[in-house]
This record gives sequence, structure tokens and C-alpha cells, in this order.
Amino acid sequence: MIDNLTVGKAIASLRIQKKLSQQALADLCSVTHQAVSKWENGMALPDMQTMLFLSKFFQVSMEDILTGTLPTQAEKEMALPPQAPPEEPKKHSSDCETLQDAANFQCEDCCCDAEQQFSPMGWEEIMGLAPFASKKTLDQLVKQKLQQGSSMDRGMLMGLIPFISREMTEELCRQCINRQDSDFLFAIAPFVGREFLGNAVKSIPDAQQRLQAVMGLIPFLPKETADEWILQAARSSNAPQPQNPHSFKQPEAEPKERPLMRIARKAVADDNESWLCDHAENLTAAEMNQLIDPLSDKGKWNVLLEMAVHMENAALSHLIQNGIQQRQWDFLTEIAAHADGPALRSIIQGAIDQQKWSVLEEIAVYADDFAELIAAAAGKAGQWDLLENILGYLPRESLQQMLDEAIRKSNWDMINRITEYLA
Repeated sequence: MIDNLTVGKAIASLRIQKKLSQQALADLCSVTHQAVSKWENGMALPDMQTMLFLSKFFQVSMEDILTGTLPTQAEKEMALPPQAPPEEPKKHSSDCETLQDAANFQCEDCCCDAEQQFSPMGWEEIMGLAPFASKKTLDQLVKQKLQQGSSMDRGMLMGLIPFISREMTEELCRQCINRQDSDFLFAIAPFVGREFLGNAVKSIPDAQQRLQAVMGLIPFLPKETADEWILQAARSSNAPQPQNPHSFKQPEAEPKERPLMRIARKAVADDNESWLCDHAENLTAAEMNQLIDPLSDKGKWNVLLEMAVHMENAALSHLIQNGIQQRQWDFLTEIAAHADGPALRSIIQGAIDQQKWSVLEEIAVYADDFAELIAAAAGKAGQWDLLENILGYLPRESLQQMLDEAIRKSNWDMINRITEYLA
């Protein structure tokens, strides 16, 4: 099992050996310094791509980092092939020196052929170096990857294009030409040329999407291309209109409350129970649903009982849940006589959860469809009197289960009663 703290101590040790700050390592990994702090304190682990970069950068295996068994500097040097003494490097900033250690390349003013110097790198490693390397160096690294037949996904492309040249950006974007849509073009517009963008818009096969792209990309398109598509949009009756983010949209007016509902609210506030009972049938389902909470809070269960006969399923379910929460079992017993389906099941389940066996005995006569649910709970709790009342509603399979439970508990009275039904 991987121990976060062990991994964190290993990363911290390697970072200190390299004389890097947490911020410097964070920049190399394209994360925040808070992320590095969490790694080193055992609060989180780097993802696999970052772990691979760390192992290559610190010249240790991923297993060394995960187990915390780091080789000494002498062991690392013994493991490296012998190399000729390097020439005295030119003076650069500490960031540039760190990148040379990580990527093993020289700055752009080197007279040697850069492509011959670069060791193979993955896209993740190039992404990690992007904020610190020059555009020329990054272009050469990207070109090398493309020559190797490597492709890049769109997400990684969007992270890299701010650091590479316009020409290389356009070359990478051509890989996505079959998948281009307006959202992708909006994202790359500031980093590519007008001509490239104009051709990309023309390559969108769907006419409606093409027009939408033009309307959003007009500032970045060649003038002649923009004019051409603007005229076409003007001729099209279905042309999308450019959206002005500052335009004001008139809010929709809320539906006015009916006078009857205003009176009903006043009746609740004034405790006018007779008016509410007399006019409940004239309220809509939504209006009755709005009155349930204030009436429940005031304990007006007699009024709610009168209203319940006019309620639809959603309001009735709301009323039952309020009754269960406030333990109004006399009220719920009355409601059960008129409830069916989900509403009745809610009452039964609430009574089981709160072990209201006397309530279940009363409503069992209305609950033929839920007899098995009641029997299972009663048998488990040893409520034999309740079981005796519903034996006639149980299928043979459930009776057999009840018999097994009675035998297990040596309840001979119940054994005799069940065997009468099974005979």
C-alpha cells in the first residue's frame, strides 16, 4: 500500500538535494506551490504523469519515490554512463539552469544542431518545461515529436500554444482540423493567423455552425472573409444574431397570486379554521401544497385532515412526511384510511422506523398490499399479536418464513396459528 507521507518525504528530500524551492518545483510540474506542499506533507499524491516527470527529473525510479528508498548521490553517479567533462556553461538564470538539468539542452544561442542534442521527451515533459524555455527551443522539441509520428490531444494543445510560435501552433492545429468546431476556434483565435483561421472556418461542414463561428470570430478573420460571411448571414433568414453580453434581458414577470390564495394565507394567519375547511376544495394542488407547512407548524392537523381529501399525490406525500416528522400518529392513522399506493407505504414505513406497532395494527386492515412489509418487520421485532392480525393476508411463502421464525423462537401459539393457514 502506498504511504502518502513516505512519498511526500521522498519528494521533499529530492527537491532539497536539487536546491529547489517548492515554487520552483511547482513551476516545473505545472502545478501550484500549494500542490507541492500537499505532496510533501502527505495530504495528496501527484498524478501518474507528474510522478513520471519527477522520476526522470530527479534521475530516480518511480519505485524509489513511492517506497522512499532513494539512492545516494554516489550511487546515482555510479549508475550513470561515463561522460566527458562538460564545457563551462554560460551564465543563465537559475530557472534556465534547472531546465538544462531537466531537459539536457542548451539555450537557443548554441551553435550546435539542437535537434541532435535533444533526448526523446514526452508531451507531458515538454508541457512542464514550456513556461521556462524559449519559443525556438519548444518549436524544435515539438517538431521532433511530430517527426516521430506522435500526436497531441486538444486539451494538451491548448496548454502549450501560449508558449510556442504561431507557425508551430498552426501546424499542431491542423491535426485537429477534422474535429474543429466553433468552441475550438474561439480558443485558438488569438494564437493563429487570420488566413489560417479563415480557412479553418470554411472547413466547418455544418452551415449553421459555420455562421455561428463567423459571428464570434469577426475580429480575428481576414476582412474579405468576414465581409463574405456577413453578407451570407444577412441573406439567411435563420442567421444567428451576435450576442451582446451587455444586453439587458427583461426578467419574466412572476405569475400573480390568486385572490383566493391571498385570503387563504390570511385565514391561516388568523386561525380561521372554518373558512379553510369550507374553501379547501376551491384551492389548486399547488396552493394547498404551499399551505401545508404553515398549517403543520401551527398544529392545525384537523384542518389538514379536511384538506387531505382534495390533495393530489405530491401534496399528500408532503403532508404525510410532515406528520411523520412531528409524530402525529393519530392524524396519520386517519389519513391511512383514504391513502393508497406510495402515500400508504410512506405511513407504514414511518411507523416501522419509529416502532409504532399499535398504529400498524390499526392500519393493517387498509394495507393488504403491504402485509408482507409489515409481517417482515413484526416478525423480526417479535410482535406476534400484530402478526396474528395479518396472517390471512400473507402468501404461502411468507407464512412459511413466519413459521420458521416462530419455530426458532419456540412460539407454539404462533406455530399452531400459522399451520392452520398452511394446512
